[in-house]
Amino acid sequence: MPVQREFLGCGGLFLENVADYLLNLGLLNLGPLNLDKHEFCINLAQLTVIIPSARSERRLIEILASKATENNSALIPPTVFTVGALPELLYTPQKPFASTAECRLAWITALRETPRDVLSQLAPHLDPSAGVFGLSPLADTLLRLWVSELSPFRLRFSDVASICEQQISDYEAKRWEALEIVFSNYVKTLSGMGLSDRECERLSALKEKRCSYNSPLILAACADLRPMATAMLTSVDAPVTALIALDQSYSDGFTEWGQYQPDYWSKASLPLAEDSVLIADGPSEQAGCVAEVLRQRAGHHSIEDVTLSCLDPNLSPFINERMEAEGYLLRDAQGKPLSESLPARLLEAISDYISAPTYQNFAALLRHADIGAVNLEEHERLKLGDCVSLLDEHQGEYLQSNQSEGFRGKFAAVLAQASLKLESLLGELLGQGRSLQDWKEPIHAFLTQCYGSKELTPSNREAYSSISDAIEDALSHEGLGIFTASEALYLLLRHISGLRLPPDAIEQEVELLGWLELPLDDSSLLVVCGMNEGFVPESITGDMFLPNKLRQLLSITSDETRLARDSYIATVLNSSARETVYIAGRLNTSGDALLPSRILLRDEVSLAKRILSAYRDPSAAFQILPGTEVFDRDNSQLSTQIPMPATPVESLSVTAFRDYISCPFRFYLKHILRLESETDDVHELEPAAFGIVIHEVLSQFAAKADSDILSNESKINALLHDLLQRLRIKWYGSAVLPAVRIQFEQIEQRLKSFARWQSEWTKQGWLIDRTEFSVGEKHAMLDIGGKEPAMKIKARIDRLDFHPASGKWMIIDYKTPETSLLPKAAYTRDGDWLDVQLPLYELLVRRELETSAEIGLSYLNLSASSTDHAVASWDSVILEQGVETAREIAYYVRTNVFLPPSERTKYSNDVDILLEERSHLPSPGRSV
Repeated sequence: MPVQREFLGCGGLFLENVADYLLNLGLLNLGPLNLDKHEFCINLAQLTVIIPSARSERRLIEILASKATENNSALIPPTVFTVGALPELLYTPQKPFASTAECRLAWITALRETPRDVLSQLAPHLDPSAGVFGLSPLADTLLRLWVSELSPFRLRFSDVASICEQQISDYEAKRWEALEIVFSNYVKTLSGMGLSDRECERLSALKEKRCSYNSPLILAACADLRPMATAMLTSVDAPVTALIALDQSYSDGFTEWGQYQPDYWSKASLPLAEDSVLIADGPSEQAGCVAEVLRQRAGHHSIEDVTLSCLDPNLSPFINERMEAEGYLLRDAQGKPLSESLPARLLEAISDYISAPTYQNFAALLRHADIGAVNLEEHERLKLGDCVSLLDEHQGEYLQSNQSEGFRGKFAAVLAQASLKLESLLGELLGQGRSLQDWKEPIHAFLTQCYGSKELTPSNREAYSSISDAIEDALSHEGLGIFTASEALYLLLRHISGLRLPPDAIEQEVELLGWLELPLDDSSLLVVCGMNEGFVPESITGDMFLPNKLRQLLSITSDETRLARDSYIATVLNSSARETVYIAGRLNTSGDALLPSRILLRDEVSLAKRILSAYRDPSAAFQILPGTEVFDRDNSQLSTQIPMPATPVESLSVTAFRDYISCPFRFYLKHILRLESETDDVHELEPAAFGIVIHEVLSQFAAKADSDILSNESKINALLHDLLQRLRIKWYGSAVLPAVRIQFEQIEQRLKSFARWQSEWTKQGWLIDRTEFSVGEKHAMLDIGGKEPAMKIKARIDRLDFHPASGKWMIIDYKTPETSLLPKAAYTRDGDWLDVQLPLYELLVRRELETSAEIGLSYLNLSASSTDHAVASWDSVILEQGVETAREIAYYVRTNVFLPPSERTKYSNDVDILLEERSHLPSPGRSV
């Protein structure tokens, strides 16, 4: 039957126009209910309306009911379905459909049963015997290919193989032939489960002419209707009307079914008002633009009539923060992803931990709120979450790849108890593999243990309930093999990844919609941010099976059709009665340049020039709206009271002086408050730990080496190698991270270079006198003048050598940089000391030895390429200046002078990142 097209015209809002159209049809069936009250009934029951989304489905019914009430009439509404449900209206399936979870399992099973030589056409190194984790990524790709890319266009994998053979290459044809083999296995697997694939059923219904429908069908703005649906509609006798959201002047832009014509819309112009396009600098400025648009239009639109569309997902945190600051909250119409809920994140952490009980996965579990709150009763009622910092410190010190050797050091007992407590909580989930059906009860039991009797927030209660239901859908299968708990949890998590929790109803909310939903939105103000290339039109690159050229040959969704679709959507928005504002950014969250969406450049030349000008010149017109607040880093201030030490500082290490010279405030944070950065991202020896290993080996070497060894390079090498290997096993064990093994090999190379130097140094007549030593307390006091008592200097000197023939001494400080360090770098040309370590060493050793003999000062650089002995050339006057600098610093520390901070040009640690936010701090005192 021919399709009737109805152009509902520009102006107004499309859903309102659809409702009016339907009500006018209903007037033909108007019947009285109660003539005394003049009540009538508008009967639309004979109509079936097909609409793009579930949200617009609900909204249409609401609008119809409201309009009927306004007309003092009752309403029998039409039957309304989304486009995705349309095919199943037109035929009766012969078998139950497999759910998405069941389809995923069937694809995994199909891959597992496909011969290796066939799979090699798809992924050369893929092993059919790989488990769920190895096969699931490809299974998900094939599921997407079939459901979203091929079947809607009535294509099978074999059809693509034929086209590739004719127009692409034999290689591509063989890949798709391999996909057809996997697909056949997939269909066979579902059949063995007593299920059918929905897409296969639709194709079969068409082929076997089983489609039928008699009631009138109305397609409301179904501009992206796919060939599968139109073919099924063609095969039925029902009268079809396509409602189009534009007027008759756009008739050439639509097919008989109301679909957009790609050739037409890819070239269509888009007239835009100049004040409807705003160009902002970065994400913060885009958020500022959104806030300013709402502020300036507050008198024209209530907040309930505002819709926001954020096309770039990376903008969401900036938009959310700014909206909250303005007193608004965003309400995502799609709801929050179930996978982001606390119960789902807990299951993900457990799956990761069971499959790989590494430090990172153990720490992630302890950090989860619902595990970390569990008491660790064996140790003074600590909670599991309290053990995270101990675990981080343990990993930073021992760098274990897994827990096979248990825990080490001072926290071993606490961490071992935490591990046992966690195993007790996980219970059966740590057991042997079983069928998916048999994993349902242990997973249910664990969730009930965590959440069943706990008082939950509404969102977490909803998440707990939804996941409990999802367990039944995802794991109710027998006969598909044996799965570990981790694999079962992974499949469950894959299943819920597409589920969402319904959004909460809140006051002062701005609804958040996706780009494709906007034509059917009926708000009076629409703000679209992130209007940049790559988002509108969306750019899909790197598809391993469907590059754009092949998409074009197959006449399926391609870059060109996406451009046409988005041009159509923008035209609908521009032609409606609503006010629409587009915001595009010049920079992304990483500071990289962005381009404006080409959709915005389809107007007259003048506006396109202005937009492009704003991208070239940030100060160009309408960069951001007047009045938009932008964070000004240069004028921000940090005003925090800092507590002073309760008692005066009585001792300082020689390295602390360097920290004070670098920045008094950072010195205060590190040495007075004892603040430290803590991380769980430790994969290798940090520079300090790397140096400590070398220092310890060289200290043990000096204690064990005799004169015969010290002059023989090969014997030195043998001793150093033995000491290094013993230390590695003692300190780190055999389960050390791979990167640490490589670092120990690098240390060994440095020690070989040291062996060459040491043998030559010994031959010059130098003897090792002592290593890793501290001077006596009476020699370690530094007079700081005035009424302040002396400051104790803490120093541990790496090595002191003696030359009997000359009577000279040499202080050697080991360094382990990538390139050699020079002592002279500690003293500037202007006579300022940057590091007084060596002058203090000279003072302390001279006191300890009670000698006037010459004492040399040196760095022994054990760098990656060589061992370099760098001797200082300072005279006694310069050294005394260094000691005097140390006295001044000791006096400042004793009298609590820690401000202002020094300027830094780049980040070196977390403290620097915090201090970068300030541009002004007061002079030395008690507050900043």
